[in-house]
Amino acid sequence: MPIILARSAGFCFGVNRAVDMTRELLEQGASVSLLGELIHNKQVTQELQDLGAAVVESPQECRPGDTLVIRAHGVPKETMEAVERAGIGCCDATCPFVRRIHEIISEHSSPDVPAIIIGDPKHPEVTGIQSYAAGGAFVVRDAGELEELLAKHPEWDESPPVVVAQTTFLAQEFKKSLEILKKHCTNTKIFDTICYATQSRQEEARLLAASCDAMVVIGDGLSSNTRKLLSVCGELCPSWLVEGCEELRQYQEELSRCLSGTSRTIGCTAGASTPARTIKEVLKTMSELTQEPIVQEEIEAAEPEALAEPEVIAE
Repeated sequence: MPIILARSAGFCFGVNRAVDMTRELLEQGASVSLLGELIHNKQVTQELQDLGAAVVESPQECRPGDTLVIRAHGVPKETMEAVERAGIGCCDATCPFVRRIHEIISEHSSPDVPAIIIGDPKHPEVTGIQSYAAGGAFVVRDAGELEELLAKHPEWDESPPVVVAQTTFLAQEFKKSLEILKKHCTNTKIFDTICYATQSRQEEARLLAASCDAMVVIGDGLSSNTRKLLSVCGELCPSWLVEGCEELRQYQEELSRCLSGTSRTIGCTAGASTPARTIKEVLKTMSELTQEPIVQEEIEAAEPEALAEPEVIAE
């Protein structure tokens, strides 16, 4: 009755890069301000604050001599322009995969070519992407909202928009959206901008959940990719989201019930902004609570693939 940890659990390349860049500045003695949360993980944010970083909501709140670190999710174009105008020292920790979407929208949208972003309209990554559209920018949460939007704009059949996805969007839902787009629009430029790490993690979580009696997803509830992992797992078996050991203990009774009987297995995965030490602590506690061994304990940040041009699905 093992506890199986997904191989790709924990920090993705973009998150690891942002945290390393910030730590390096702090170790060099720089005065650092973070423009919002660097990543969606309260524990990491607190640790950086303990090392001396301040969290600000706008560039104007920076202290004299600060280096302003741009969060991994990116910020709106107007914010970057304001930082430059103010002459504030800046460390841009925007994930390169998110930055590439900014470039795609800038290049392919125009006053006559709107942009459609498939993702969460309230997520800071999506807010940033919208700002790079030269014309109208529309955000849809899923395939259903996309179909409603396309029905309101029959002119797009002949003058199609450029389409991208939030990097952490559900791959399966994106496929549904593609079918709708191909049905309504011709010659649409659709870029597959879901992060490769997100796709592989979701698929790995799906396969693991299909073979387990329960799943524990470790991460911050504000993290989009973590919530999506929970959604993927929850479709296949009882699944719980925990930020750390204390939350895990709250589910001890449920875990014990799921593992009662013979040949029972529990799976575990973690969001891309969950640090390795948190995963290890939760696994240790889970093993103590269930008296079961852990399979696959090595946790390393994902290595980046080459930052190639996102695939154009249709054109």
